[in-house]
Amino acid sequence: MASATPSASSVTLRWRAVGKDAPDPLAFGTPDEEEEIRKKLDHDESCKLLPEAPQLTIQWHDLALRVVANNTEKVILHDANGVAQPGELLAIMGPSGAGKSSLLDCLSGRNENVEGSILVNGVQTSTQKLRKLVAYAMQDEMFPSTLTVKEHLWFQARLRLGQISKIQSDHFMEQLVVLERATDNEGLARVQRLKDAWKQQKSSTWVTKIPEYLVDIVVYEVEREEDFGYNYETSLPLWGQVEVLAHRNALRLARDPMAFRLQVLQTLIFSFLLGLIYFQLEVDQKGIRNFSGAFFYIVTDQVYSASIPAIISVPVELPIVYRELDVGLYHIGAWFLAKNLCELPSQIVLPILNLVPIYFLIFGIFGSPGSLVFIQMLILLVAMNSACVAFGYAVSCICRRVDIAPIVGNIVIMPLLLLGGMFVDPERVPAMFRWLQLVTPFKRSGVYTNDRT
Repeated sequence: MASATPSASSVTLRWRAVGKDAPDPLAFGTPDEEEEIRKKLDHDESCKLLPEAPQLTIQWHDLALRVVANNTEKVILHDANGVAQPGELLAIMGPSGAGKSSLLDCLSGRNENVEGSILVNGVQTSTQKLRKLVAYAMQDEMFPSTLTVKEHLWFQARLRLGQISKIQSDHFMEQLVVLERATDNEGLARVQRLKDAWKQQKSSTWVTKIPEYLVDIVVYEVEREEDFGYNYETSLPLWGQVEVLAHRNALRLARDPMAFRLQVLQTLIFSFLLGLIYFQLEVDQKGIRNFSGAFFYIVTDQVYSASIPAIISVPVELPIVYRELDVGLYHIGAWFLAKNLCELPSQIVLPILNLVPIYFLIFGIFGSPGSLVFIQMLILLVAMNSACVAFGYAVSCICRRVDIAPIVGNIVIMPLLLLGGMFVDPERVPAMFRWLQLVTPFKRSGVYTNDRT
């Protein structure tokens, strides 16, 4: 491969490759995999490898940003001009409120209300392309607290780099976390080269070539005919996004004691307590009211234990979701599907753990009304648990605040609880509220109790 001079409509991309004159073998994996890559480079010119960061020149001219607050237009940016060259460290300085973050939002495609022109390698660029080409580290980074730094970077790489092989992804991650293992001789040597690189820089011009000191690899400059030289597909398909997000959510749930383990403990404690209170009830005229109370409590416990965690968890996740959606990391549908897939096992396991102790303590092992009744009750509780989780999602997505969402949820649940048939005769309910009896889940407990007893 030979290098070429980039034009205004193309860019020189740096590809991680293995050449005939490479001084050291490139760590793509096993020697057999390295040999396979060498053959592809010699015989297949269309072979794609993981690209280095594109060499992009960003220019902005006459940028203006205005917002309306309290019926008054406020100017955030006015006639902002500048250029960011590849390989340079550009410092944007100014007092608080001067518009530094707003300028970065405009250049990275986060703010679509900007006026003016933003050019990448001399070509006018849309907001969608800017989101893929430009990014910056915010002052307050957000990511799940239960993940390690390396895991967070790995998930970001999988979502941003698209359909790349695991070997390429791991090799890319090794470059990012190379300073994490600075205890061996190789790591210390790389850190020393990094220090020397900074010392050699002049105060008037800040130019850094950190990757060349961190990773000793051979790269080639390849000219691409497409605009910006950016034809590498970085986004995963919908199911690929769901897979990565589900993996991340699974780690979060497994390490968060509040997410599942405490719910299991709470369910077992209350189920055994209720089973002991209603221990071995007799199916007679006196026991009907006790059965009604037991089933009503089971349904009430399912409604609150399923809806309240969902009401609280979604507003906590939304700030991270909003930030990742702003950069086009994944589709909102992928996040919703991944969240439901990860929480689906708990929606099945928790009702089972709740029903089994109660069922056998109330009816006894030999006095059970039969497996059919148990299966019907279990299906009812699982369906109710899933519906209450969906209710929690709806309330939390409407409120979007962790301090307000539980209050709104209780305001909605309480009328449904009162109209469930336990506290007031359905015939005495005013006509304007009777329609609520059709949607309240608490009424199902009374109906099922009457049918079974």
